[in-house]
Amino acid sequence: MKNDIGLYSKEFDDIYFSPEDGIGESKAVFLDGINAPECWKDKKAFTVSELGFGSGLNFLLTAKLWCETTSPDQQLIYYSTEKYPLDKSQIEVALEWQDLQP
Repeated sequence: MKNDIGLYSKEFDDIYFSPEDGIGESKAVFLDGINAPECWKDKKAFTVSELGFGSGLNFLLTAKLWCETTSPDQQLIYYSTEKYPLDKSQIEVALEWQDLQP
């Protein structure tokens, strides 16, 4: 559910990302953490394995950056698991990111 502090996990009594700059946080922690896009430069295929899909923000940012920095003959393979998947209303909130809209 969305509240004044953002998308919230009841299981972990915590928010999924910073309500001030969730995209910046995800870029700094996840994409910078794997040194993207340099890590996949000139690779025919690149695999990401993530434990805890959460809101899907890491996946969406990775896919966006992949599309912006690779050629059509490269392949991104993205594996992720999630023990506590979001429900439909939470997914709708998670997909509201203006920076990720087509």
